[in-house]
Amino acid sequence: MATNMSKSIYDKMLHQLQPLISLIRDSRPYHWIMDHKEHIAAALYFSWMTGCCFWVYKIVTISIAAQTTIAPITTNPREANVYLFFGTFGLVFALLFIFYLFKFMYNIFHGGIQSLFSHRLHLFATPITYLILLYFAFSNAGTIKTSGMTMYNHVVQLVHTSKQKEIISQDRSKGLLDLLDRQSRR
Repeated sequence: MATNMSKSIYDKMLHQLQPLISLIRDSRPYHWIMDHKEHIAAALYFSWMTGCCFWVYKIVTISIAAQTTIAPITTNPREANVYLFFGTFGLVFALLFIFYLFKFMYNIFHGGIQSLFSHRLHLFATPITYLILLYFAFSNAGTIKTSGMTMYNHVVQLVHTSKQKEIISQDRSKGLLDLLDRQSRR
């Protein structure tokens, strides 16, 4: 019932906008854009790729004040090694999950663009949407670098803590073997 109601609303809107749509499709700029759509789309993709490269350059060259007064996570070298060991495995799993999440979002996003726009406009909608998303990446560049540098400072502090003392491993099995040897001789 809800789908029928939304379809009827969509049909009414489309019927009301039909004169405007036909006016736009009969215009000379529309025909010029459709004739050169591959070149325009290539230029949009190129500008998006250039924007991505400039974003990486901006991240590298942006001046931020990383958080340096970090409360120590631990002062025990053994605990620091445990954090580093499990943090490394956690990082690998987190990176795999993030890769999966980005791929999932890309598939949904790409499928959404294809379903929202006609095939003729899909060629333009994808790079324009990527350029819009790149704007949000530029607006949060400082926050991204600040959080990355803060995480880096935490890891450096853990590495420094773990190198403070040598970890002494005690062989406790020798005492157990001596005890078993004495018990077996009785």
